[in-house]
Amino acid sequence: MGQAAADHASRQFRPAAPPSRALAAATPQSPLDKPVQFVRGVGPHRAKVLSKIGVNTVGDLIEYFPFRHEHQGRPQSIDSLVLDAHATVIGVVDSVRGKPGRGGGPNVTLRLSDGTGTVRVAWFNAPYLRDRFRRGQVLRIHGQVGEFEGLGQFVNPAVENLDSDADPKTWDFERVVPIYKATAALSTSHIARIIESVLRESLSSVAEPLPDALRERRQLMGRREAVLRMHHPDKPAQAVEARRRLAYDELFTMQLAISLQRRWTATQVRAPKLPVTAEIDRRIRRRFPFSLTAAQNKVIAEISADLARDRPMTRLLQGDVGSGKTVVALYAALTAIANKTQCAILAPTEVLAAQHFAGIERYLAGSRVERCLLTGKTPKSQRDKLLSSIVKGVTNLVVGTQALLEKAVEFADLGLVIVDEQHKFGVSQR
Repeated sequence: MGQAAADHASRQFRPAAPPSRALAAATPQSPLDKPVQFVRGVGPHRAKVLSKIGVNTVGDLIEYFPFRHEHQGRPQSIDSLVLDAHATVIGVVDSVRGKPGRGGGPNVTLRLSDGTGTVRVAWFNAPYLRDRFRRGQVLRIHGQVGEFEGLGQFVNPAVENLDSDADPKTWDFERVVPIYKATAALSTSHIARIIESVLRESLSSVAEPLPDALRERRQLMGRREAVLRMHHPDKPAQAVEARRRLAYDELFTMQLAISLQRRWTATQVRAPKLPVTAEIDRRIRRRFPFSLTAAQNKVIAEISADLARDRPMTRLLQGDVGSGKTVVALYAALTAIANKTQCAILAPTEVLAAQHFAGIERYLAGSRVERCLLTGKTPKSQRDKLLSSIVKGVTNLVVGTQALLEKAVEFADLGLVIVDEQHKFGVSQR
């Protein structure tokens, strides 16, 4: 999906609203702004349940997409079923048994026949189904074929009640069923029914944020069709293409937001200049009992050039284990300290933070650099002393975990932050 990253630079866009609303173009009069409480079949109680999963409006509801789709093939005869395969069958209910399900047994069992054979259908942990079935009903069943006492069996299958007076030819079709993340109070089928009740009337309010030329070049379906096909694909391929379009929109919006943030940072934010003189370089290199590699020297030159500017530096240093990343990071840290600012090194775990600090201690033994290790396990008495030393500017280099992000931790003049394995930190932390 790297196409989205490339496309955002080709046009100038205005700053976007939050994704759920920006891509739905809601206005105060838009049907997408209608509170979900007033949707047919919801009400105040279910509205509270939906709110817990982030659904508060009709716009949120139609963007509550299924996490997968189940392909239900055309119905087949019972005598053609294959053990362990997924299959769809249509038959008439011969008998129904319901019980509380004590002792680990099913709540509901029934026998279904189609003239070629009979299968057993069982539901566990579903007492609400006990009064749903009766003899003579025509049911469409989809699930995995098993075996019980010599008889084919479906356990907890998807089930649909068919009109026994309808033409059987109307039952002969395949379909793709959306599966939603359910809750204890709302099943996936219930969520599907609620979405179905508003989907068609709401689609006309879904706006298209991408230019036609861009969509055609990237072979993307329209936003409106993508929303429809996520909930109602006719074929599995439609669901795939719909998900591709929606994923493109998310990545496009993210890349646009990053671009706007970078532009704002470049024009509005200033960083302290931290130049590397020949003397600073000599003093730092003297700390390492070995010569740096060509790759390390190249990266250090690039980082030093960034530090010397008054624009904030955002740089990713990548390398294999043992390639010398820590030495490069320490060089940058000592550059900041040589320019009378402080440096913080964050690690995702206490073990890793302790390892970094131990390595730094070896390189800085006998130096005038004041350094400390601060983690969640630091005793309170020691922690208070360290916090005081940091805020007064006495401590030059602080190594720690997320504990450094707490409000109680204040720096006198923080010039550089180095984050190890930054992908393990949360978005807000980063």
